[in-house]
Amino acid sequence: PRVCDGPRLRCTQTKASAARTNAHWKEGKGTRGGSRWRERRKQHVDRRMWMALRGAARRHGFGKGRKGIATAHALRRGCMVEFLKGDRKWDLVVLDKPDGKKNWFGTDRNGIIFSIRPQQIAFTVPGDGYNVEDIGKVLSQSTQNRDPELLRVAWEILQEEGKDASVEDIEKMMFSTSSPATKYATHRILSEDVVYFKRKIKKGNAVFEPRKPGQVHKQLEEVEMAKRRAEEEKKRMKAFEAAMKEAILLPREQKPKPEEWRDKDLHGRLEALESMALNVGPAAGPGEERELAEDTLQRMGYEMSNDGAHLLLADIGLWGAYEIPELRRKETFGLGIKSFKEHIQKAAEELIVSTPPDVDQSRRMDLTNMKVLTIDDESTTEIDDGLGFEDLGNGRSRVWVHIADPTRWVHMDTVLEQEARRRSSTLYLPTGSIPMFPRVLSDGPLSLRAGQKCCAFSIGVVVAEDGSIESYDMVPSFISPRYRLTYDDADELLSEQSAMEPELTAIAQVAESRRAYRTRNGAVDITLPETNVKVKNGFREDAEIEVFPLYIDSPSRKLVAELMILAGEVTALAGTEAGIALPYRGQPTPDLPPMEDLLMLPEGPCREIAKRSRMTRSVQSYNGAIRHASLGLAGYCQVSSPIRRYGDMLVHYQMKAYLRGTNAPFNEEELAQVMDYVGSAARESQLLQREVDSFWIAEFFRRQPRDRAYKALLLRWLREDSMLASVLVEEFGIETAVRMKNGHPLGEHISVGVSEANPRAGRLFFEEL
Repeated sequence: PRVCDGPRLRCTQTKASAARTNAHWKEGKGTRGGSRWRERRKQHVDRRMWMALRGAARRHGFGKGRKGIATAHALRRGCMVEFLKGDRKWDLVVLDKPDGKKNWFGTDRNGIIFSIRPQQIAFTVPGDGYNVEDIGKVLSQSTQNRDPELLRVAWEILQEEGKDASVEDIEKMMFSTSSPATKYATHRILSEDVVYFKRKIKKGNAVFEPRKPGQVHKQLEEVEMAKRRAEEEKKRMKAFEAAMKEAILLPREQKPKPEEWRDKDLHGRLEALESMALNVGPAAGPGEERELAEDTLQRMGYEMSNDGAHLLLADIGLWGAYEIPELRRKETFGLGIKSFKEHIQKAAEELIVSTPPDVDQSRRMDLTNMKVLTIDDESTTEIDDGLGFEDLGNGRSRVWVHIADPTRWVHMDTVLEQEARRRSSTLYLPTGSIPMFPRVLSDGPLSLRAGQKCCAFSIGVVVAEDGSIESYDMVPSFISPRYRLTYDDADELLSEQSAMEPELTAIAQVAESRRAYRTRNGAVDITLPETNVKVKNGFREDAEIEVFPLYIDSPSRKLVAELMILAGEVTALAGTEAGIALPYRGQPTPDLPPMEDLLMLPEGPCREIAKRSRMTRSVQSYNGAIRHASLGLAGYCQVSSPIRRYGDMLVHYQMKAYLRGTNAPFNEEELAQVMDYVGSAARESQLLQREVDSFWIAEFFRRQPRDRAYKALLLRWLREDSMLASVLVEEFGIETAVRMKNGHPLGEHISVGVSEANPRAGRLFFEEL
């Protein structure tokens, strides 16, 4: 081949390829004419040469901004080199052996081994055959020889001569003798110098250009200013440490408020601590923010970890006594959910003062004379459904499900609608709820408040004797709820079959016929407790925690659930008949255990768990109803909680547009996109809710005596060969996995105790006693 040699460069082209290139250009292929082939060929070769030269230059350290000056072939075992570990950090190591083609393993004086790239190496100490013990000697000797005043003398000489100098040149001016220690001392002095010299790379080597006297004077002034700033920083840090130490010793009610800490000097350190404690943001990984947080923890005597940062923030009062990392993480580094932004809150308040026009005003059916009852938990503030009963005579009747009508107030593409979409749902936490709308709306005109004339979306259904739907009506309406009942109130009235509330008894009979109808159509009823957690004074040290099981088997809860399912079936049927895109929900038929197998299991939770384990995942369609096997329905669509679930509000937008004879806001594809986003946000909210619940449940058990025993029911074996079983701690409705010490039949009661309760980690483990 033809070869073009140069320093560190070899470009080759075979004779055959050269001949093809010449022929190509002579024949004029790819050009406007063969007359320009020589010029094109010259450009072609020149570019190839330049690309090769540039690549070689980069490989050998001539590129702009190169930090290291060592090359792979210059390194060998026993070399002592200084390498850059990170931002402004350096270390001396002795090279041991190659790590791949270019990198080397090196050991520092503490015995820590690093894999070092040639680009990281800033200086090679002269000589070879070094061992790790020599590092300390070189550092000690170079420190003794390090006198910055000598650098000023060298600068004066070189500045007069007006020429650049190498490390070796400057070493000769500073020291009477030359040694590896003096060379390294010179390198360190030059590396730390910001006054006298500017470092440059010439022909792959570091050289130093003496600054002009005026530049030196300016640099000295800046260094002096930096020293003063450092002294001021030191004083502020001392005062900051004193303030934190004082706060740690104070009772919680006397600690500085969070806003007081935000106003203090060095509050950036607290922000770094928060980032570290939450393991998100700038201090979550290596870097200046992490170093700042760790420095603060070290000064205060706390463990340099996420938990240490969490504890310090709580001890000084910046965080509450019980701060839940996941909730704080979402609030601090997410978009914020605990409160509404000012412009959103203002929009809600303006909506009440200036009521928007009601586009359905002329079509609203006046049902204010109908007796409407609302049934909810005592703590519920968003009342989004009510029930009514209408006697049609001749033994026929119509039940009404009246649903709150937030779309009458919140129009599409407004800031309130977009905020509701972002939140996706109301979040229910042990300490209270975080609403989807500002409370001035959700607890106000959007809710079906007793004694108030309210806008509603009403679904009236005539239910046949067999529980099927005979006919239905779906209308925007005006209603006036008579009064509000709690579930306990409603249970009491139902048990007495009170003559004062015959409508409630009649509705319960319809609900029972519907339940029987769905059961005949394959509905699967699974009765298991849910763990409920309630917390009072959740951010104080005297927080009161209550953990209890919630069974959805009270008569009034079953009644309300049945009527909401009925409303969902009607909506799916109406949407399908009208050809409207809705989020239709379905579920494939589960492969349940045979009845003889279920009967072999103990009655109660063991059977329910066996059924639950065979259930299928729900599915969604946007172009028509699909069968929902576990509900025993041909179609179903959630519609009854539009104040609390954005998906339900979307159904209202779609159905009301159809009822008024206008186009629905979304077609199938558009609705699917919106629901994908909403579904993702809802899953995040559910995950957050589980993590917050886990925190408080773990904290509840952490407070209990360590030797306390709990009664648990053996539900099923998860891995019988390794004695891992699922148990139900019935007193609290907690289902958990336990490593058993002995074999037990399913359905047997055993005693368990808490082996670990870590609220911050959300861990709660039980063991058999």
